[in-house]
Amino acid sequence: MKPRTRPRVTATRTGRRLALRVFSLLAPTLAGGLLVLVLMHWHQATRVALTLTVDRLAATVALSTAGEGAVTLLNSGTVRAVRVDRVTRVDFVPGTLELADETRYDLKTKGFPETAWQPVVATGAVALRPIPDAAGGPPAVTLQAQDAATPGLIKVVRTPADSLIVMDLGMEESGKRVWLTLDFAPAAAPATVDLVFPGAFLLFADALSPVTGLAQNPGGNTALTLSLRVASPTNTAVSIRGATRGLVLQAEPSGLGDALLKDIQIPVRAVEFTRQGPLGERLSSLVGGGTLRYPELPAKDPLPLAAGTLISLDGLARARIESLRVVNEDGRVGLRLTLDAVAAGVRIGTPEQPRDARLSWFDWLWHQPGLGALFATVVWLFTTTLAGYKLWQEIRSDPGGH
Repeated sequence: MKPRTRPRVTATRTGRRLALRVFSLLAPTLAGGLLVLVLMHWHQATRVALTLTVDRLAATVALSTAGEGAVTLLNSGTVRAVRVDRVTRVDFVPGTLELADETRYDLKTKGFPETAWQPVVATGAVALRPIPDAAGGPPAVTLQAQDAATPGLIKVVRTPADSLIVMDLGMEESGKRVWLTLDFAPAAAPATVDLVFPGAFLLFADALSPVTGLAQNPGGNTALTLSLRVASPTNTAVSIRGATRGLVLQAEPSGLGDALLKDIQIPVRAVEFTRQGPLGERLSSLVGGGTLRYPELPAKDPLPLAAGTLISLDGLARARIESLRVVNEDGRVGLRLTLDAVAAGVRIGTPEQPRDARLSWFDWLWHQPGLGALFATVVWLFTTTLAGYKLWQEIRSDPGGH
């Protein structure tokens, strides 16, 4: 008689079913772990809000939300002095006007004695234009409030859309005067600067000559320098127009902490927070602490950014500078700005060890209120419970288990 093999076959099948049930019990955990790894490394374009203190900023401005061809860069901030290079026109309407004798300039006091000023008859709006074929540097104008108690005001600085602007903040060797420099790259249309002086101010023109507004032309068309003192019982507006080959604006803020933007935003399509080192290397322009926040995930902790951290933003959309002012942090002056943007690429750290600071799909899922728990319940808890129940049924129905 042949030996009976059926029980062995049945036991083998039962063992396989039990192994399958055990695998089904572990499968949700394994699949969930794999899914978490995928989601953690699957990044998306991320909206970020950066608050930084830098001493240099390079940005390419975009069209304004209203679709205008020019963008407002500054529209606030009091200044003691302003210098503009590469000028094509200066316009203002004086109340009273005085002209200084250039031969009486005092190098020690760096100014003119009071007796050097002589009244000049103004016939209306004064316009200064470049002297043709003038020797020396490019046409430039410097404006300075005569009394520090009544500084001038930057009314508006405008530049064409899609133009490159570089902002640098530095301090003179004396350590007492801070200068903000705005360098406008060549563009299809010139940049413009509008200022308002509530009190008397001095105007020093290089390679510029008055073409209208004066009863006589001081020095004819040959004087390369022109020094005027302007006063008015009301505010005096000065409009300066640059050249299409660019414009350089230097402003000495009257005080730290003053806003340079008010009730506006600067739309940008590219921004850079770096400067070139002495050996040509790329260095961070962050001179103070900052933060990187994720506005769409307020529950996620902000990332602190230390001075010297390199920040790289690529593929910007809906990017805008929302605030800008000059500050003094721990004895170091800087430009404090807030940038809000959606970026396809966000990297922070060092060139050798950059860190991807974009949000992953796991970040988005984890920080959604209740959504993470729902995901865990549906994907893991339910399937694991079902597999455990099936395994218990197999064990109870196994004849060898009694």
